[in-house]
This record gives sequence, C-alpha cells and structure tokens, in this order.
Amino acid sequence: MEQKGLIRPRICPDLQCELLWSDFLPSFVEQGYSFCCVGRLAEPHEFVWREVTHRNDFCFCQYSPMKGMIKFLMDRNDIEHQMAVLNMALKSMGKVLCSECGGEGVYYHTVGEKNYCPMCALRIGLFYWDEKSKVYVWSHEKYLELDKQK
Repeated sequence: MEQKGLIRPRICPDLQCELLWSDFLPSFVEQGYSFCCVGRLAEPHEFVWREVTHRNDFCFCQYSPMKGMIKFLMDRNDIEHQMAVLNMALKSMGKVLCSECGGEGVYYHTVGEKNYCPMCALRIGLFYWDEKSKVYVWSHEKYLELDKQK
C-alpha cells in the first residue's frame, strides 16, 4: 500500500523498488537529518546460507550523514524481528514525558526539545489520515513548523 506524496531519494540504491513508505524530504537532508525508506523489490532476492533459504522481497534503506545509505534486504519475518528488538530497546531506555499532556510513555515523537506521545502527535497534526491508502502519514510540514518554534 503506497503512501501518497512519496519522494524517491536521488541516492536510492534500487530504482526498480516499489516505494511503500519514506520519511525523506530533500530540505531535511540538506539540514543534516537522516531518513528511512521501505519498498517492495521488483524481483525477490533469494539465496541459501548453509541450510536456510532466504527469500527477501522488501528492502529497508536508512540514510545518515555519517554512514551514507545502507540497504537491507528483508522479508516480513525480518521486519517483525527488528520491530521486536527495537521495541525492547525503547522499553529499556525508560519512559519519557509528553511535552503536551504530561503523560509518560515509551513511544514518543521528538521535535526540537519537545516530546509528543502518539495521541498528542496526532492531535497537533504531526500525522494525518490518508484516505486513499488508509494509513496515517507523517507530516513534514507540521514538523518544520513546530521545529521553527524551538
């Protein structure tokens, strides 16, 4: 399910990939921010390592100014495993206070010096509903607006 308004990074390592999600915005990268993309491979990448066949049909790409672009070939199980590991890492970092409602939580969105819980992030417009794709989409515009208010 493709997110509307996606911009393919010009340093994309696979132009045949069907871009599904990205938080790439050229002005963010110019300011020094990182970004991530997820896409469906045009052709699955399959290989055998020892006794295990790996069939990867997605790629997860991550860009940081320090490391450049890194492309990970993945399948759904890889993505679910990464989610579980990152979830445990977040929980081990402790709870964070929401700058809007004062609630405590593990998951939050940071803009400048402020942290927003998922509900406040939605309420203030960091995410909006895309009726066509039936998903919530990150609002770069709202992020930039809030970031200027530092």
